[in-house]
Amino acid sequence: MEQPIFIPDDIITDDVICYIAGRYHVDAEKVVRQFLFQKGTLMEEESGFTLEENEIAILRDMGVEKQVKTQLS
Repeated sequence: MEQPIFIPDDIITDDVICYIAGRYHVDAEKVVRQFLFQKGTLMEEESGFTLEENEIAILRDMGVEKQVKTQLS
């Protein structure tokens, strides 16, 4: 079951996140959820894909976890 989170529109529509989503044939929200899952922030079922280390680094450097995490608190 997916945990309810709020992902700001500027993250969902970000070109980099949309590019990564296209690589895995998923939407941007699934990319963000998978990123948070791999970082240990969200505990949910396997999404069917795993982000590569460089993709995690890119999303981390973009501050994705901090922007979404503030919405989780």
